[in-house]
Amino acid sequence: APEASFSIHENYFAKEGQMRSFECLDKANSYPTPTLVIEKLEENKVVPLMESESHFLKFSINEARVSDAGSYRCRANNSEGTSEVVYELLVQYLYVELRRFKNNSTVNESLLVSENDTVQLECLSRSYPRARLRWLDPEGSVLNQTESSPALLLNLPAISRLQGGLYRCLATVSFYDNSNLTKVQQVAINVKSFIIRFVYKMHSS
Repeated sequence: APEASFSIHENYFAKEGQMRSFECLDKANSYPTPTLVIEKLEENKVVPLMESESHFLKFSINEARVSDAGSYRCRANNSEGTSEVVYELLVQYLYVELRRFKNNSTVNESLLVSENDTVQLECLSRSYPRARLRWLDPEGSVLNQTESSPALLLNLPAISRLQGGLYRCLATVSFYDNSNLTKVQQVAINVKSFIIRFVYKMHSS
């Protein structure tokens, strides 16, 4: 009877954009020659990827995407029986964006606010594994940070002109190979002040 096996190259992980290859094998080198099938197991369906009457079948992902993550099955079948094994591929990635906290609107590269306004911006990440988020002020000092949440709030109540400048959110993930990836989203906050003009009128009697 055939004995299905995956011969995994490198790791069970892939960074987004990386190439990954794996082979579906009949370790028993059985006779008659089995039909090998590689399938992706999705939530409600099985997606066939490759099929061949052989003892060896190679499948490659040229540029791994988040949608490529999931369970892959190698199945070997002949008249003597059927064997299968499942392999899990994890794709590591990082996306980050800035949004207004209250109305969830997108934040542009610059933001004009009035003095004494409350500025609340949220740094949002989507990643695997979870990213570390940090808000930096215009001087480069860390205002707040989190490693346990995909969102981090920048809260500047009653903002003054002195608080204007470039604020940056840094999102960092540590990958399976011990490398780090950091992405930065930034916004220049410009604070306008109110100028009150007094007009003195002289009235002649």
